[in-house]
Amino acid sequence: MRSVVEDSFDVPKPASFSGFGENKPLRIIGYDIGGERPGYAAGRAESLIESIADSSQKERLRHALAVKVREGKRVVAYGRLQDFDNPNEVEVLALAVLSDPVRPGVARTIRDLEAAEVETIMVTGDHPATAATIAREIGLDPQALTGADLDDMNESELKSTLEKTRAFARISSAQKLRLVRAVRQEGEIVAVIGDGINDAPALKAADVGIAMGEIGADLAKETADLVLADDNYAHIADAIGVARSALDNFRKGLTYYLTAKGVLLTIFLVPLAIGVPFPFAPIHIILTELLMDLASSTIFVTEAAEPDVMKKKAPRLEGFLRRQLVYRIFRNGAPLAVGISALYLWIYFRTGDLALAQTAAFVTWLLGHICLALNMKQEKLSLFEQGLFSNRFGTFWLIGMIIFSVAITSAPALNQYLQTAALGPELWIAVVAVAIFSTFWIEVAKAVEGEQSARDQLHLSVRSRTGVAWSLMAGLLLISIGAVVIGYAPKFFGTQETEPNTITKPAPAPMQQTMPAPPPAALTIPKEPDSTIERQAERVSGEREAKKTGEALDAYARISLPNGVELDVPRAGLEAKLLAFLENERKPAAKITWFDFDRVAFGKGETVPQTSPREQLQNVARILSAYPKVKAIIGGHTDNLGNAIANKRLSKARAEIVFRELTQMGIAPSRLEAKGYGGDRPIAANNTEEGRAKNRRISLGVIQE
Repeated sequence: MRSVVEDSFDVPKPASFSGFGENKPLRIIGYDIGGERPGYAAGRAESLIESIADSSQKERLRHALAVKVREGKRVVAYGRLQDFDNPNEVEVLALAVLSDPVRPGVARTIRDLEAAEVETIMVTGDHPATAATIAREIGLDPQALTGADLDDMNESELKSTLEKTRAFARISSAQKLRLVRAVRQEGEIVAVIGDGINDAPALKAADVGIAMGEIGADLAKETADLVLADDNYAHIADAIGVARSALDNFRKGLTYYLTAKGVLLTIFLVPLAIGVPFPFAPIHIILTELLMDLASSTIFVTEAAEPDVMKKKAPRLEGFLRRQLVYRIFRNGAPLAVGISALYLWIYFRTGDLALAQTAAFVTWLLGHICLALNMKQEKLSLFEQGLFSNRFGTFWLIGMIIFSVAITSAPALNQYLQTAALGPELWIAVVAVAIFSTFWIEVAKAVEGEQSARDQLHLSVRSRTGVAWSLMAGLLLISIGAVVIGYAPKFFGTQETEPNTITKPAPAPMQQTMPAPPPAALTIPKEPDSTIERQAERVSGEREAKKTGEALDAYARISLPNGVELDVPRAGLEAKLLAFLENERKPAAKITWFDFDRVAFGKGETVPQTSPREQLQNVARILSAYPKVKAIIGGHTDNLGNAIANKRLSKARAEIVFRELTQMGIAPSRLEAKGYGGDRPIAANNTEEGRAKNRRISLGVIQE
């Protein structure tokens, strides 16, 4: 196009060209026409005006320039030079006034950024008066400094100036770069927004370079880290809000994760410390890890921003494990850990049903960890202010956990595979109450901290209020632990008392003196020193006392097993009957034959034997080891009083105790099976205590392949 115009109008080609640059406020194009060297200039109005020789014209143009720049206008001057090599003699042809008004919403965005502790500094190449007017319109201090002022400052003076000055005018590309470096040296995170070629060095030096997508130069957009597609400055605040919300949700999610891990660690350490089984079966732990990770990754990632996310103190790059985090982990997790532990121990010692206690603890955790997440997803707003269904993924997980909890406690097939038991109405009430009220404490803490924040007190008052919260939580925790210890101290440390036995039994005959018992057979049997039965053995007078509880065990006999092991067993005891059956060649094939343990007895509602059965179990283990083709069913029985379902759970728990002991003594688990029959197979009438005591038994059903 240019060549067409030049050819059509016979425009001479420029002989000289000087563009804008450092210390070059004018663009000059020179021509060489028949010995004359005219030039045309465009650029800063004040630079061109000062080159006018006519003082009256100079003053008149100065006044016109001052009026326009005070209105916030940009003014560009155009002039003619007699000699393009001598810019001091110029004739001003025109002053072009350009209007570039501040876009709507910029002032509000700057106020929002200031509330978020993001300071705004305006750096421009415009006239100082224009910069001051624009600064005033957008809410910045209108006292503007120029590039010439910066050149007169050393680094110390520049840092002091940056603390109070918010507008800079007539700034060159090198001066912009110097400003960025000075701010970064103070440890600040710097974002530079620019659209011109001369902004590229500053965009590159900033932590985040942001270019304009519509009016920005290609070099600026290529250099920048972000590009505003529609040149809307308000999106800067939106982007900061999104980033802060993402960081905030990440920290809350990680806090939740650590809190949940702390709860799980606590509820496993408490049973370990007092010597009772763990509250979760292995399959429960797998499900816990799977469900908890999904809950934390969806609820917190999709959570909306806090209402005051743009009013919080700007986050710093600092360590994550701070005192405030430790406080929140303790505040949020301690009540749930105490609640689950107390519920588990209460059910376990009250019923003796391990499966029932584990199920209640597991279901409480399933519901409690979702309630914990719902309470932690917002730090300021209470769950009532947010709305229970404000987070759709949280609602989905809550409903899903309720359905899942009901299914695993109600479906017999799931009971078997997930090692759970049915919960009665009373236990469901206890489970839901613990899950809700253990996490409801977070809402109380929010209310206390919200009141504290509203009063806007000094740091000393904040620490004092926080100390009160710590004291309240510590008191509640100590009270809960004290209640557990007081309630169950006899179970943990004392001698276990059983109901008086009213059955009158004849004293067993003394052991034969002519045949002293030989030392134990040299068969290596694995021993679990910390088993339930071992602990119970320490509470009784000794294993020999167990021999006195059987009826008609008036003599012992030495028997030899096929593998060469010799045993001393009561003549009328289970071992002798079992061995006689196994050696009987005419016994029915593939048919279960039942034998009752005569030295394994349980008290009413208990899963811990009243006397130590280790000697008899060792004898049975040796016999089963000598007959590897024999498989056995360990059947637990109760009286028929009380709830039938609870009786079956209790009887199975007793059978599992014997099952574990035999496997620890070397019998392969594949050869054993534990079943609970409850009161379905009585061997005596249940209308007397003697009959009920006989029905509370453990049987061994054997079958030889």
